[in-house]
Amino acid sequence: MKLVILLSLACLASSFKQEEPAEVPAAAAAAASSGLRWLMGQQEPDRGWGVDTARAVMAAALVNDSALAGPDRQLTRQQLEINALADLWRHHDYPLTAARLAEYLLALVSLCGDVRHFHGRDLTAVLQHQRDPLDYESALVVLATCAAGAPVRRRSFGRLLAITSASGSLHGTDTLALSVLALRCVADNENKHVDRHLGTPLATLVARQEADGSFGNFHSTLLAIQALRSEGVAAGWSWARAVSYLLSRQQSDGSFGDVRDTAEVLPTLAGRSLLAVADLPCHRQRGDAAALAGADEHEPRPAKELPSIDRSVNSSLASAPRLMNVTLWLWIGVDVSQSFSCRLAVPENTSLFDCMKLAAERDSRFQFSAEAWPNGHYVHTIAGRHERADGYHFWLLYRLAGRPDPARPPTGRQLFTAGVDNLYPNEDEHVLFWYKDL
Repeated sequence: MKLVILLSLACLASSFKQEEPAEVPAAAAAAASSGLRWLMGQQEPDRGWGVDTARAVMAAALVNDSALAGPDRQLTRQQLEINALADLWRHHDYPLTAARLAEYLLALVSLCGDVRHFHGRDLTAVLQHQRDPLDYESALVVLATCAAGAPVRRRSFGRLLAITSASGSLHGTDTLALSVLALRCVADNENKHVDRHLGTPLATLVARQEADGSFGNFHSTLLAIQALRSEGVAAGWSWARAVSYLLSRQQSDGSFGDVRDTAEVLPTLAGRSLLAVADLPCHRQRGDAAALAGADEHEPRPAKELPSIDRSVNSSLASAPRLMNVTLWLWIGVDVSQSFSCRLAVPENTSLFDCMKLAAERDSRFQFSAEAWPNGHYVHTIAGRHERADGYHFWLLYRLAGRPDPARPPTGRQLFTAGVDNLYPNEDEHVLFWYKDL
């Protein structure tokens, strides 16, 4: 019986590869171009994008590698390295998540950076020794390690196989999509046969497409598209409806709300995936061996440049803010049928919106979608739960001095209505998002 099931799943996975992916619709390509123009216009004077520099670099490289060219490319890469070094330097005080470090690796690889000899460190080794990564992060770790051309640890690969072989209901869409991408990368780089492990996650992803074309939320949708298109075209899901859903989120200026969301969606609209970061023009021109050696014929990197970067890092560390603890909570349903929490260590005067971004990196259940309004961000979807006016289901926000208790739920006095950009949690404060009908 098990053999029959395995053969069926292998056949299902193979069916995803029999047809070539459909061409990128003209509307999606146009949206990617206008979004990239907006994104490049958001560069700061240091040629980075603040905390979203890694995501923006990947987007620019995947959509149009020439968007980062000449002196600007070198300055952007240096700023990316400074950000990575600063986060690595103070990881004891301000934890660097596996997801965050994986993003740095992918961004550096997209610029043909040398992540295996990164100022005296092998970032792939640092990444694979991160403690207790979540399933979502574990898949991203394997993908980033593989994209960098480094061998994937047997334990990491085994965990990925366990994720993909489990019942689809056990894992979120983000985890399944990233697992598919990671396995495909390992198969291509290490010549491993993984098709029989792809049937379950691919079938689950197909089944999760909703009537509006999405796969639960904005972020999950773009990852699901990347995973499904990486394996070809399969029956049961609509690429056109998924693209229409993504395009419905684009604003008149070309953005998708903010730098983070815009950077993440652009490669998908351009028909690219995270798998492509190691197959950009600079890699093809130099060959894999030169890419891993860190040689960049377009960007000479003299040894004397390292001290200047280190001085910049030391300068930023001198003014590092004091950290405090904040706990975010999710409650689902009036009777609180589901409850999740995420404890964070964040600098003082950090907005709730930035706390939510960190929580989303650490725990895929805290993934969210928001619209940028003139007075701030409006969060309408968390953990795949959309606000629905027809049934009066909404996300309510409460700030609490202590741990929330379903037996004694918060009252209207503790309701916070000024928005996630205007709430700056205090030390040991608890912030609750409660999804229920009114």
